[in-house]
Amino acid sequence: MERFLRILNYNTNKTIIDMAFQISKFQLNDARFLKFKPSQIAACSVILAINIYEKDKDQYSQKGFFNNCQVKDGLQELNLQIWNNQTVHQMSGYSIGDIKECLIELSQFICNNLSPNRLEGFDLAAIMT
Repeated sequence: MERFLRILNYNTNKTIIDMAFQISKFQLNDARFLKFKPSQIAACSVILAINIYEKDKDQYSQKGFFNNCQVKDGLQELNLQIWNNQTVHQMSGYSIGDIKECLIELSQFICNNLSPNRLEGFDLAAIMT
């Protein structure tokens, strides 16, 4: 997880680091995640933590983290472009396609089991496309 945070230049943001670790620990409550490698779960935890953090931050600033992401029916698409590029693919060993199933399952697990649901307001169905 630390490597992925470093690759994405979020390794100094304590909020994202803590959130990503909490997400990755939370998945230990369900056996369905045993089919994924720990590094896949770490990558997905980092993506979700960054998106949650940036969504909260975008409400108060004009940074535009989600500029290239669609809003459909009032739901914000996750910014997967942070991961879906050649540099991240080469350095992490994973493309977004390699971790898509894990990302979908982890997102659904968080939505169904956490209160408050920090992924509320995100279009999680868009991950599949």
